[in-house]
Amino acid sequence: MRIGFAGWRTRRQASLRIAVAGALLLTVYESLGTIIAAIGQPLRDRWILAAERWLFRGSMPPLAPVRLPPWIIDAFSIVYVVYFVLPVMLLAVLVRRGWLDEARDAMRTLLVAYYMHYAIYLVVPVVGPIRAVEVGPEVRTQLANAGGAVTHRMRVGIDSLERTRQDAFPSAHSSIAIIIAVLAQRHRVRGRMLFAIVAVAIMCSTVVLGYHYIVDVIAALPLSWAALRLAAPTLDPKLAPHLKSPPWRSSITSTSA
Repeated sequence: MRIGFAGWRTRRQASLRIAVAGALLLTVYESLGTIIAAIGQPLRDRWILAAERWLFRGSMPPLAPVRLPPWIIDAFSIVYVVYFVLPVMLLAVLVRRGWLDEARDAMRTLLVAYYMHYAIYLVVPVVGPIRAVEVGPEVRTQLANAGGAVTHRMRVGIDSLERTRQDAFPSAHSSIAIIIAVLAQRHRVRGRMLFAIVAVAIMCSTVVLGYHYIVDVIAALPLSWAALRLAAPTLDPKLAPHLKSPPWRSSITSTSA
């Protein structure tokens, strides 16, 4: 099964469609917390904790806060926030270069991944280590107090803006970062290695900061694969000459379908 969108003819049209899709996506996400509460779906953190105990044979290292210098925790916090602009960065690069078919396919893949996450949140709502009552208060306190001023301001900002908190399983930070790194490589975007490095850093930050269990990150791997397969692009190589060109010649503009 492949999900498709009509071809984009101009950069302005592409930008408008991306903006509309992003606004709708954010609206749906912000409503999930209310929907989960309305249907009375209980939190499933204990399921994730049980899986974590089984995975690590009873010794639960992910829930033991990593004692790192505040500046390192702050660096992870910055990386964690970069996730929110990462999709926009990739799509902006593709649109700016005129690779409208590639931008359309990238948006399609990201939307599939996001909505797969949303469906899972409704069935398996999880709030993560820093918020789960099943996690000892001393552990949650250590997680909340870790880092410096940057981390503390970041946590305050997230807590004030995020209306859906039952979104820990699987880790969207991890799956979306992976997908963006794969798409950057697939379309030979300049700096694609940086996307890969940032993806790894984002995955680590979700655990270090206590927003996700390691099981959440592991579960993001098959979801990333499924989204990439489900939304597999059907680009004609003749319409995407940069895909056949060496990376340093990848500035050739494709003609949109």
